[in-house]
Amino acid sequence: MASATAATPRFKIELEFVLALANPQYLQHLGVTMPHLFNPSETKKDSDNPDAACFARYLKYLLDYWRLPEYSQYLTHPAATIRNLELLQNEQFRRDITHPALVEKLVEGFAGFAPYQPQQDGVVVNATDRAEGPMNGTTAGVAGE
Repeated sequence: MASATAATPRFKIELEFVLALANPQYLQHLGVTMPHLFNPSETKKDSDNPDAACFARYLKYLLDYWRLPEYSQYLTHPAATIRNLELLQNEQFRRDITHPALVEKLVEGFAGFAPYQPQQDGVVVNATDRAEGPMNGTTAGVAGE
């Protein structure tokens, strides 16, 4: 679909940003360099960190928008992009993305990628167990593709 929307500066900027979100190293970079967006303080309420709450809403908007077929056709890596946008909906995932083991699991690819699920200590990925996620009605983790 070649619409007027695809030619707007906002569309181009958002497309470039969501394409970058397909890269796990970029996600890690954002988590490290912008902790106020990715890692809201556990001691503060959302109202104390409006940037993190606003960014979480923006990520939700991006997921809702870019998963639509008329827009996802512009994604060069739609599966990775949508998968990462889904993962970014999880606050624990946004905290954990700075951990190299999680990034490594994401980089390994998504053929056989187990869904993200924080361990007891709140770090890493469970690479063998299947987590329940928003796709199947629970909030224990995030479902993979």
